[in-house]
Amino acid sequence: MRSTAFPIRVAPDGTLVQGELFDGVLAIIRVMAGTSTGGWPHAPWFGLYESFIEAAQRDRQDHEGLKDAVNAALTKLGISEYSVQALATGGFAPDGRRVFRLTMVGPDGRSIFGEMAAG
Repeated sequence: MRSTAFPIRVAPDGTLVQGELFDGVLAIIRVMAGTSTGGWPHAPWFGLYESFIEAAQRDRQDHEGLKDAVNAALTKLGISEYSVQALATGGFAPDGRRVFRLTMVGPDGRSIFGEMAAG
């Protein structure tokens, strides 16, 4: 499945650059992880920065509450093709941020894995 790529870019023909839907959903989660709860007053559920910071400081492997918050935000955004099945902390990125590993269920019911740095 294709979707608009993030960050949003314009192709030479004036159209928005397309990317894989999974990559777009992962990019949206990265944006949520970098947005403060008060960042969008009309959508405070979108900003999960504080939740990711709190999770980054814990060595727990599984972050059930954060997974639920991400899924709730995806639902409110109308994204139903993917949902987070598991969200766990990994090691650290070269810049010192905590790596999060996501297991997502895709439209075909299969699990797909992704990583992102946050915090």
